[in-house]
Amino acid sequence: MRFARALWGLGLAMLATLTMAAERTPIVVWGLAPGPDSKGIDAVVREFERRNPQYQVKLLSMGAGEMNPQKLLTSIVGGVPPDIIRQDRFTLSDWASRGAFMPLDDLIERDRGKDPLTPTPDQYYPAAWEEAQYEGKLYGIPTEADDRIMYYNKAVF
Repeated sequence: MRFARALWGLGLAMLATLTMAAERTPIVVWGLAPGPDSKGIDAVVREFERRNPQYQVKLLSMGAGEMNPQKLLTSIVGGVPPDIIRQDRFTLSDWASRGAFMPLDDLIERDRGKDPLTPTPDQYYPAAWEEAQYEGKLYGIPTEADDRIMYYNKAVF
């Protein structure tokens, strides 16, 4: 009888361990859905989860037009914002000025030297890095940049 109880207790302990091991902290990412528009994101997510098995990345597309400001604001006010978003760089300072985004400086400093993937300003064009800042704090990691040019017909002006 004692053996049966011990075996039962061991079995319960093993099940509890399996349950705890299976529970991973979700990281909700808005605006980065797997597929042709986000080539390679699946591989990046798999590698991240391999290096960090305690997390499960959940990619959620925001549909046509990508980031919906009303949906984002509602999620923030409702206390259930996404953990990471792919946001238009031109609106970043507006959201940061409202206190909607968290500065990343402390997180980057914490990981500097520990993780080779930690971003540093020298990896980016200065203008791209500066666009990701608001009042001297970093609120985003640049993922793309573009050039804008205006052509005009001199004969008209």
